Amino acid sequence: MFASVFVIALGLCYCSRASSQSSLGLPRLFGPSEALVKTAIEMNCELLTFPEDEPILLQLFREGNHSRLFAEYTSLEGEVADLPVYVQPYHEGNLECVARAQNNSLIEPTVSNIHYLKVIEPVKGAEIEVRSGSVDLFEGNMLELRCKLKAGNHVSYKWLLNGRLVSQSLLHDDRLLINRTTSQDSGSYRCVASNSFNQTDFFTSNSTEVVITVREPVKGAEIEVRSGSVDLFEGNMLELRCKLKAGNHVSYKWLLNGQLVSQSLLHDDRLLINRTTSQDSGSYRCVASNSFNQTDFFTSNSTEVVITVREPVKGAEIEVRSGSVDLFEGNMLELRCKLKAGNHVSYKWLLNGQLVSQSLLHDDRLLINRTTSQDSGSYRCVASNSFNQTDFFTSNSTEVVITVRDLVSTPNISFTVLKEDFQNYSAVVTCRSTRGTPPVTFSLYNSTEVIASVTVEEQFATFKVPLILGQDLGFLQCQARNGDNATYSEKIPLEVVPVGGPVKMPYTYDSGENYDVIGVTFYCKAEKGTHPRYQWFLNGTLLDDRGSFYYVDHQPPEMAMLMLSVGDSSAGTYHCEVSDSFDNTTAISSRRLYLDKHTLNRLPVWVVAVVFGSFTFLILLVSVCCGLGVVFRRRHYGEKSLLDFEMERMTPVYYGKLDLSHYNEDTDVVNAARWGEVDQASLDSVDEWPQIEEEKKTLEDEPAEEP
Repeated sequence: MFASVFVIALGLCYCSRASSQSSLGLPRLFGPSEALVKTAIEMNCELLTFPEDEPILLQLFREGNHSRLFAEYTSLEGEVADLPVYVQPYHEGNLECVARAQNNSLIEPTVSNIHYLKVIEPVKGAEIEVRSGSVDLFEGNMLELRCKLKAGNHVSYKWLLNGRLVSQSLLHDDRLLINRTTSQDSGSYRCVASNSFNQTDFFTSNSTEVVITVREPVKGAEIEVRSGSVDLFEGNMLELRCKLKAGNHVSYKWLLNGQLVSQSLLHDDRLLINRTTSQDSGSYRCVASNSFNQTDFFTSNSTEVVITVREPVKGAEIEVRSGSVDLFEGNMLELRCKLKAGNHVSYKWLLNGQLVSQSLLHDDRLLINRTTSQDSGSYRCVASNSFNQTDFFTSNSTEVVITVRDLVSTPNISFTVLKEDFQNYSAVVTCRSTRGTPPVTFSLYNSTEVIASVTVEEQFATFKVPLILGQDLGFLQCQARNGDNATYSEKIPLEVVPVGGPVKMPYTYDSGENYDVIGVTFYCKAEKGTHPRYQWFLNGTLLDDRGSFYYVDHQPPEMAMLMLSVGDSSAGTYHCEVSDSFDNTTAISSRRLYLDKHTLNRLPVWVVAVVFGSFTFLILLVSVCCGLGVVFRRRHYGEKSLLDFEMERMTPVYYGKLDLSHYNEDTDVVNAARWGEVDQASLDSVDEWPQIEEEKKTLEDEPAEEP
């Protein structure tokens, strides 16, 4: 309403100019060169040369197509036209502004400069289309992948293979094309489509991964004897490997004297027999093959290799010289490899099938001075000697299992309170160690006296101790023991103070854009209490730990926090209650506090006074100018009626029309209220809330300001 009064006042003060122009100048069109689809932008058209007393109609079209009007504006005094546009894909292209005299057909229209508008539609819904047919192919075949989109324009594409960028030479617009594939082209492909807005804001869509398998046909199979010799003694290991000149995704079969070898002896491309016997002698052959589409097989057969297994000398066994096979970490372990026969012998030791470090070997002994749990496992010694530098004799001992137990770690101690009946309470104490091999003996001490002990097959134990509320009962400490090792926890006081004193509920708030309050955090604190339980209430209803607009963060025993997102859903009266976690019969409540977004963001009175005072001063100033203008024109035009002169000069005013055929405005955005600053001190006291409630009701009863 004030804006309308201001425009009429300015119109009454309008000073006419002698109209000597009969033609229009060229308008200048300017505005953003990029825009996102389904957003509102403003184009500006300015006419520097215009005839006096002629309203000028400025219209926005696409170049060469004046059948579809995008926006228009009527300029009365040469002001810059604001041409709003709700951006759609068809707005992209060269735009031009046409200026014409609205009431004078004798004045020729003029056309502005060309302004190109680029409309960006964000990419989405990227997915890979395998245009070459199959994700499983052989080397030499063509692979063509296309990155399809559900939406987007002005898009750039990237392709990744196993997380690495693919060479640009293979990219063709939205396609990845490899004319002749190799096995290196196998892997997981992913396309990344993106477009940008104003060279800074990027929109990206990632496709799901597509696994492409490029197979290399097998060829050139041959056997490699990896265990050293084709002539060996019983007990030795035999390892044969099937080597290929080319091929991938290969399956292997082994044949001994024309019969398939057991699958349990096969490990990928290897045949492994840990302890051979005379039955393992014979002619070995490997068969390598790979397939395509489960039908086409490529096969390569090696030549045969003859293996001879001879009977060896035996008799190696392990002697435990350190006494026991079951010991605690830190103790010494000594093993000796005894032989029934043999000289010039070399020794190897294996732990769980892996070679033991040479630094632990001393002739025929294995010595570990300080054991750890990693030294547990199955030990085996391998004794070997040679004859004529060609024939090897090997004797493997049976395995001996050594168990090294973990010493128990320092225990943690904690307790909870248990209400037995009306007046009786107990402390349930938990002693817990993070490591240690059971059985473990836990003991509970009160200062220096043992309260109780228990031996368990777990790493924790619980004890129950009588408790008197509000009384200091000394300190508790846990002891954990296994073997000869004993560790102690820290000491904790055995004192349970019931919840008491006033419950305070201070708060803080967070501000967003325009200093609007967008979030509030309440803090609930009791004056005393060692085992408190906090509960939050909205309008008398108990709140869960998480809701659509809030989150509860418990930090016992100090406090609990309630974090709110300020909005319509969060309006209401809040309070918290504190009770003992072990006894919920009594609870202490904080004062109640009402909160809503309008109260938090209400403008202070002094701000409103300054704004309206400034506006009143501006109206008075304009009125004085208008009065002076009336006196001046009466003297200048003599007896002619000022009202007649104004009626001759005034013409209808047309406002710009906006193409909103595809636009639906969000009513929540239209009706959203501006938030102002909040006087936090006024929220700290419940006594001031009746005044805030009255102000809130006054705001709700005020009529909405006219647009």
